[in-house]
Amino acid sequence: MFDGTARGVMGLLAPSQNLSALAKIARKFRKKSRGKTAAAFEAAAQTLDAERAARAPVDVQAAHTGLKDLLALAQVWPEPSARQIRRGARRLAGKARRAFRRARTSADETLRHDWRKREKDRLYAVELLGPAWPARRRRRASQKLGETLGCEHDVCLLLTRMDAAPILANEERASARATLTLERTLKRLRRKADALGARVHLSKR
Repeated sequence: MFDGTARGVMGLLAPSQNLSALAKIARKFRKKSRGKTAAAFEAAAQTLDAERAARAPVDVQAAHTGLKDLLALAQVWPEPSARQIRRGARRLAGKARRAFRRARTSADETLRHDWRKREKDRLYAVELLGPAWPARRRRRASQKLGETLGCEHDVCLLLTRMDAAPILANEERASARATLTLERTLKRLRRKADALGARVHLSKR
């Protein structure tokens, strides 16, 4: 029930948030680019802004009601035992480790996205449990890994949009240069994420 309610709230907020994130990262690349390539990224950002503006407004009341329901559900949960907390933490850590091994060196976005979600779960648990986390926390490396995987995901989504619809950037040749920039960045982010994942899950130090 809790998960279903949470997914409902996220479903209300996600579409507009995703478009905002893509427009933001397009403008980030615009600042790093020049000439027509920069113009292509700006055109893409403006198109994404227009798409977000054309969407129906977020049902704020429904989101508020969903959040109140989540709070009510959380308040009636029984207090977990120390043993349950350790078992749950180890389970989250195991899921993140397995997701890393499946996604490592892979360009499969489904595997990469699943890894990103599992790492977010692990990081939130580490931050909540603090010293009670039953293994090495590696919090700083986990934070960097989460940020890198998040950026990788956004770049991948923007690349998919621009690759599928060059008109998004107004001019086909400039769009091709922009997508090439995104492809190079995506490869670099994947290498960085894989290295950080190895530090979190494989390092003995």
